[in-house]
Amino acid sequence: MEKKQHPSYGMLQLSRSSIGGNGTALFGSSIMHNDVIRLTISNGFMEREDSQDRYFVKTSRKNCIVEVDMSYTQFAEAITSLNMGDGVPVTITNIGGQPVPQCPYEAMSLY
Repeated sequence: MEKKQHPSYGMLQLSRSSIGGNGTALFGSSIMHNDVIRLTISNGFMEREDSQDRYFVKTSRKNCIVEVDMSYTQFAEAITSLNMGDGVPVTITNIGGQPVPQCPYEAMSLY
């Protein structure tokens, strides 16, 4: 078996996560959320055996490059609005394996 690593090798993972309690605030959203889409980009590596390649995430938490949470609506907007504007708001939760302070809740004013 051959293991290949390089600083440019990365893995992108999308997952659904449930938040307990009263939920969590998300940047760009005026409500609390109990369910989010989590996008994680981590360092990766490849193993080759018998002409078959397998791709893996380095398991150490410090190998997480960035992790963001978004609402289902933000995720849908991100994948259907390519090359439009400055992008879609997301909430950064982890950079380089270090947690980021929780997003403050900003209630939307009706006036």
